Amino acid sequence: MFRKIFRRNEILLITDKKRTHSQDIRHRRRIYNIIQFSRVPLLAFAGLCWMMWGLWWLAAIIFIISIPLPWIAVVIANARGEPRDPRERAVYKPALIREMNEQLRLEAARARELEAGPPSAEGKEVDRIRRFEGITIDADEDLEEDNKNDS
Repeated sequence: MFRKIFRRNEILLITDKKRTHSQDIRHRRRIYNIIQFSRVPLLAFAGLCWMMWGLWWLAAIIFIISIPLPWIAVVIANARGEPRDPRERAVYKPALIREMNEQLRLEAARARELEAGPPSAEGKEVDRIRRFEGITIDADEDLEEDNKNDS
């Protein structure tokens, strides 16, 4: 009976979805800003304790607590994010890497072509005159024939 009273209820996870990389960065930036901005009010409160109330010992404790806050904020902001689940399979996708390398190669070739500029047109035929061997339909001729037939 006592086990049921003091036993923690198990929390069932609905999903094991992790935060995306951008969500993780945004979360770490938010924590960094909160910790950095909390230092100023702590220092102000320490000064208030010492100047107004004469509680130098409380001011010293608050001041000492505020000293490592910037270091802690930087360590949290530079963290790697959520750890990788060891149960998750590490998948290497060589086709994706090949496609990205081919895209980079094409972009580099395109950049070289743009840097080289347009080819010179001296001594080369720029416009070719092609002979048309199809049927040409002229709408004006058809209207003239219709007008002659109506008259």
